[in-house]
Amino acid sequence: MNIMQENNSDHIVVKDKVSLKEYLQNNKLLSVSLNTKANESNESLKSLSDLIRKNAALEPSLGIALTMHHHIVLVLAKYPKIFRNASQILKEVIQNEALVASAFAEGNAGVDVFNPSSEITITNDSFILNGQKKPCTLSSISDFYVLSTALDNKLKLINLPSKREGISVQSFWNLDVFKYCDNQAVIFENVSLQEEELSSLQDDELSLCLIYGLSLFNYFAVSAYIGIAEELMNNIPENLSNIPNIKIRLVEFTNLNTTLLSQINNICSESILTEQSLSEVLNLRYLVEQNLDNIKSFVLQNIGGINVMKNPSILKLVNHIEMLKYHPTGKFQFYKQFV
Repeated sequence: MNIMQENNSDHIVVKDKVSLKEYLQNNKLLSVSLNTKANESNESLKSLSDLIRKNAALEPSLGIALTMHHHIVLVLAKYPKIFRNASQILKEVIQNEALVASAFAEGNAGVDVFNPSSEITITNDSFILNGQKKPCTLSSISDFYVLSTALDNKLKLINLPSKREGISVQSFWNLDVFKYCDNQAVIFENVSLQEEELSSLQDDELSLCLIYGLSLFNYFAVSAYIGIAEELMNNIPENLSNIPNIKIRLVEFTNLNTTLLSQINNICSESILTEQSLSEVLNLRYLVEQNLDNIKSFVLQNIGGINVMKNPSILKLVNHIEMLKYHPTGKFQFYKQFV
């Protein structure tokens, strides 16, 4: 894709959350999944994965931002009946490069990943949202939120514009990794909802949407983290990377990542994804996690202390890779919820 060629540069100017959004919009990276119909084609979905991986190698925050946005956009594209106004959101993405934030899953230990921390009450025939989501990637720079909440103690999916009255963003993220993709806390205080913003899907129809979204999220997240790991391997000096035993191991790491990504792509390209499909995607993700752990250890063991000490980006990349363990669904959540 031309978009890939345009962005394949080491001179990426992303210095804060605003410039990150500008980069995504100026390079038409927010509409690419819709323009290529990535939800309908194995090859287009793979191209989107490649795009996320290569941008994550250039700047990790780009990879996570693209992951969060595109897995939700493709859910809306594949299941347009999820919201009565879904087509309006997709139109905004295509025409104006609108940025969509996902607030589907919670990351609390021992809690079902779709157990929300917000709820809707009905007051005088009006729908009122209260609660929070933290962390919420793209919290203050998004144009729309799509999130899971509760109505009458049942899971309910909703969407709403990010600048609506009653929505505020509070500081939450205190890490030096992914600091440009705006992972803060979103607070909902007596936020009014329109009926068209509430999903009418229930039971099996709702499950299909959730499974597809979580499967795509893990596919794109794995793509991003593999891109970060590739950048880490690129930091090995050429005089070391050409030593036969080191070169062979680097090729093995890369080939395993490529194989696992291909398997996940094949699953996510199926017309219908089931709970078994999601389980397979998650198990493949955990194999990627193991391979990335091996890559980190191998690089640190072979790159030499002097190279680590004079290049702070090496340990920074290592710390970024560590965060894959904490995205839904982590192993601790998987064994509680799916096994």
